Amino acid sequence: MASALLKNAILLLIAFYIVGGVNGFSFNLREKKTVRIKNAVEEGNVVKTINVRCKSKEDNLGDKVILPGQSWEFTFRPDIWKDTLFFCRIWWEKNCYYINAWVDRSDMEYGKTVCWKIMKDIPCKCDCTDGCKKELICHKRKDCPK
Repeated sequence: MASALLKNAILLLIAFYIVGGVNGFSFNLREKKTVRIKNAVEEGNVVKTINVRCKSKEDNLGDKVILPGQSWEFTFRPDIWKDTLFFCRIWWEKNCYYINAWVDRSDMEYGKTVCWKIMKDIPCKCDCTDGCKKELICHKRKDCPK
């Protein structure tokens, strides 16, 4: 009897989550997250406009153009299985590389927003509170296939 009741409660909880709430009440197990990407690409003394395309298993956010010194961001709700991954292709002129913009299991520590500072040779997660002036962790560049 108890196991049937528990099973029904779990099914009801899953159905409630899928529907997204009732009568304006939203029930979401995971809060929304934001990824912000800042263009800091310079070659010599020339700043460059970059292109970005971010995707997950479920979503393709399309091609975006980020002007020098500007940022673009997207917001999403991580899935309940804690395996959400957004990766982004970043390119300009003859340069192209990828970043894992959001990896659920490692990026939860950054809170609601993960910020990236995109530079010519290296992408860095940066401090969102200071406008990305301070790099927190930089990653080796993963070049696009030729």
